[in-house]
Amino acid sequence: KDEKNATLYASGSIAILSSFCCILALVAVALKQLYRKVIYRLATYQVTASLCDSFNFVLGFMLIGYDGERIYYQVVCKATAFLGQFLTLVNLFFISWLTFHLFAFV
Repeated sequence: KDEKNATLYASGSIAILSSFCCILALVAVALKQLYRKVIYRLATYQVTASLCDSFNFVLGFMLIGYDGERIYYQVVCKATAFLGQFLTLVNLFFISWLTFHLFAFV
């Protein structure tokens, strides 16, 4: 159980740092209005996809003290699974959108 917690702490810490960097990049793009240029727009799609992927790893923090007997953790586990699948689909959407823009407009 300690190895599982150590892995969750490590991946969750990296995911939180990655999420912070992605949010910072998206704020910078919005403030400087760089999304008007095609290359920055493509980079914005990629950063948004990475943000969704990072949030997926951050959800692992919710399962550190997992106890299958308590009803709270059963609900949290189901919610984490749903959000994980949803964020994976959003990531796929942004990557597909990026690919479409690369082939269609560049």
